Amino acid sequence: MAFTEDLTVFYSTDDFAVDAIYSAVGVTHPTNGTTIQVIPDKHYVNVNGMESYRPVARCVESDVSDAADGAQLRIDGSDYYIRDTETNGTGETVLILEAQ
Repeated sequence: MAFTEDLTVFYSTDDFAVDAIYSAVGVTHPTNGTTIQVIPDKHYVNVNGMESYRPVARCVESDVSDAADGAQLRIDGSDYYIRDTETNGTGETVLILEAQ
């Protein structure tokens, strides 16, 4: 049985979330996309002793159901490519980002 929760409470721009523009693969410019709410964050990465952080954005899964490598996200004027997605079964998705 899938977990269901009203995520709008968590993705309110009055708290932690910010507006972002999501553009699926094939949309020519990030400003031609759809406005969604995301919580920007960074994931810790350790590859062979090389420590780093990579940008990510948490969002509602249904807002980015067509997200694929090459889709785009604009957060606070910064443009990112979406390189991967991680869903957790709660209706939330983490977008793995790469700066453009």
